[in-house]
Amino acid sequence: MKQTNYSRHFLDKSDYNFLLSAAKSSNITQGKYVETFEKNLKTFCGANYCLTTNSASTALYLCVKSILIKEKNINKFCYISPNTYAATANCIILNNLKVNFIDIDETLNMSPEKLEEALKKRGKIRGKTIVIVTHFAGNPCDLKKFKKLSLKYNLIIIEDAAHALGSEYEGQKIGGGKYSDFIVTSFHPVKTITTAEGGAIFLKDKKTYEILNCLRSNGILKKKFFNKKYYDQIYSSLNFRLSDLHAAIGISQLKRIKKFVSYRNQISNKYKKEINNKNIFYQNITKNSLSSFHLFIIRIKNINFKNKFLFMKKVAKSGINFHNLYIPIFYFKLYRNKKYNCPNAEKFYKDSICLPIFYKIKNSTIKKIIKKLNEFKN
Repeated sequence: MKQTNYSRHFLDKSDYNFLLSAAKSSNITQGKYVETFEKNLKTFCGANYCLTTNSASTALYLCVKSILIKEKNINKFCYISPNTYAATANCIILNNLKVNFIDIDETLNMSPEKLEEALKKRGKIRGKTIVIVTHFAGNPCDLKKFKKLSLKYNLIIIEDAAHALGSEYEGQKIGGGKYSDFIVTSFHPVKTITTAEGGAIFLKDKKTYEILNCLRSNGILKKKFFNKKYYDQIYSSLNFRLSDLHAAIGISQLKRIKKFVSYRNQISNKYKKEINNKNIFYQNITKNSLSSFHLFIIRIKNINFKNKFLFMKKVAKSGINFHNLYIPIFYFKLYRNKKYNCPNAEKFYKDSICLPIFYKIKNSTIKKIIKKLNEFKN
């Protein structure tokens, strides 16, 4: 029996044609397709600068590394939500900084109130502090609140928008950069659009863009070819570039992003309208926002972990895989030597289920999912 998972990619003839044209071009890496894709992304989001990478994970890493290069005094403790993917924490650890976790609220994003509590508790410190806010499931954080905190407490805000390309906050596309220093998105196959693997950084500052551009290519700065020293290494880094083959798929996919986001919103509205189980409730979508609905999350009142997984296992026998995203990061072995006070994130992990939502999901599959949920008794 073919299984339906929480998400899957969608490619059509136009994507294959773009990929083929890139494969036949003179440069399949560091060529015109990457430049075009970056330009189109920048235009779509309304950003000053855009730089693609081979994943969102490496994009996050490069953001933090560029901050350490540019800023003289950075607080070693950085703040993130525990309700995110491991890469959000890894980019901090791999840059020799320390992770602090801030609990979530009903939006399933980092609570700005909890962040301010932590900032007040630590007292006055010198230098800037990195905060990475995750737009969980495509639902934008309340960026105005985080911007206000950044001015008050000298914060550098990175938006982890891996889920949120195509989302909007206060009428502006996520990626525009009005409220933060960096925005990172992902083009993994389950995301809004795909390049197979890949990511991008959006930002406002030209100097930081130049640092990132150098870091992306082994820390090497190219000069005129007929110069005796036509390239130089400025920083220690690795190759984090996106190839033109990947970028070609992205160019094609980006043309249909509004259709993809609209489709996911239609599915989410259908779920909310036709699921009639009173024990089920949903993520609060941030006011004046549009979610890309990378994930569709339900939460079940008063359920224990065992019963939830028994239910998920039962539904899987009918060909539908429900998922449990995400495990709080501090549950991982790497972090177990310290206790973190994030009860909302822990509760979310225990009572939440991720339903299938993707472009061209069959209506019969949606009906089957709704039926299973309406029949479920805790």
